[in-house]
Amino acid sequence: MNRSRIVLVSIFFSTAAVAASPPRNIIFFVGDGMGPAHVTLMRELRGDQFNVGRMRLAAMHSTASADSAVTDSAAGATAFASGVKTKNRALGMDAALTSQPTVLEEAEKRGKATGVVTTAKFFDATPAAFLAHAENRSQYDVIVPQMLGSGAELLAGAGLEVSGKNKVPAIEPLAKEAGYALVTSKEGLAADTSPRTLVLLPTQPLDVDH
Repeated sequence: MNRSRIVLVSIFFSTAAVAASPPRNIIFFVGDGMGPAHVTLMRELRGDQFNVGRMRLAAMHSTASADSAVTDSAAGATAFASGVKTKNRALGMDAALTSQPTVLEEAEKRGKATGVVTTAKFFDATPAAFLAHAENRSQYDVIVPQMLGSGAELLAGAGLEVSGKNKVPAIEPLAKEAGYALVTSKEGLAADTSPRTLVLLPTQPLDVDH
């Protein structure tokens, strides 16, 4: 069973919207495992202090996987990122395991600034589905280089503690080769002016394949 965590995917580009003028930035929040019941509960508990509940528009999105009644994070996030259903454990691919473009990749092609921020490992299934393509979410030797080669201006999360372990490639040399400044503290982030930044902050030790 997946541990609950909050994933923030930030996509910065203008698009047409209901508002009179298009938004400058788009920030896509993913509450892992969250559904309408959770939103309703938080609205009841926090009222106007629950900012998500104050949004004027709401919509439903199907994230069911192509091969199971129970969706895992990889298939669910792929539905968000690429608009296609896939098999559980697959990332950025359709049910035939053919790579599909993601919204962040499209934004990068258009010259927009993009970023992925998560409280989990930065290469965990949900954030990885926006920047990587793999048949299995555990293929970290495939996923990590793809994410670092995606062109995203910001990648932030955990993962440094498992660098070079349990099928996870050594992150630091890959980040350096891709032009990322590696930041490991809040103070370092505040002082960072690099065009591309990889923020890796410590988290509780977890099995990398949770």
